[in-house]
Amino acid sequence: MLTLNPTRAPSVPGPGSTGVRPTSSGIAAAVAAERTALVRYASRMIGGEREGAAFAGRVVDHALARSDRLADGADTRAWLYQIAYHLVVEDGRHHEAEVSLGGTERLWRDGAYGVDVGTVVERSAAEAALGDAVLRLPVHYRNVVVLHDTLGWSVEEIAGMLGVAASAARDRLRRARMMLVSALDDRPDGSEDVDPPLSCADARTWISWLIDDELGAGERVELAMHLADCPTCSSLHQALVAVSGALRDNGGQQRQLDR
Repeated sequence: MLTLNPTRAPSVPGPGSTGVRPTSSGIAAAVAAERTALVRYASRMIGGEREGAAFAGRVVDHALARSDRLADGADTRAWLYQIAYHLVVEDGRHHEAEVSLGGTERLWRDGAYGVDVGTVVERSAAEAALGDAVLRLPVHYRNVVVLHDTLGWSVEEIAGMLGVAASAARDRLRRARMMLVSALDDRPDGSEDVDPPLSCADARTWISWLIDDELGAGERVELAMHLADCPTCSSLHQALVAVSGALRDNGGQQRQLDR
């Protein structure tokens, strides 16, 4: 499960890190230097420049209030965006038409699936349409594509901020772009919103994503409906949850013993 702690920065020094604990004035200077980019990030993540500016101010307040908890040698920029991402997740905002990751992947695996390129290009050039499409992405994927494609972060920098492998961050970026293209493919007949029924194979993949808290609200409902009707997938779900929980609990006990 992805766990973000906004009071502690990534332990591995990021690009530009000196390996020395930043001073309060140094943190304030770093926050000030990043403020414009932070507003761009927030505007894409929650929608609207005015709302983005207000949210960025909230992030800055959190960062400065917790500056004494910044880990030695930490990447101040990564820490700042870790706080921002945590606050977005904490707010729990979901678009009423959130794109389904599983549905999108099933469509993209279908060799007959395609999009109207002209429509996608035209809508991506219109700020309102592009902004709405980005907001329709599940937050874990929205975060990665905004950091990479809007702010220009590398996959490695994103992975360091999230505390995941670069391959995992790259995979999230790939999926985010797929969902974004499908969201921008505005077809009058609404055909892009018609997903095939959830198969057992897909459901079993989604179970793992559910355990890692990477399913959108709509997908959680779809998976729950499938599990209610499929005893074999339901039993696998219970087993996976039990094993994952046992490993997590055992790991916590071991860490206590090691202290």
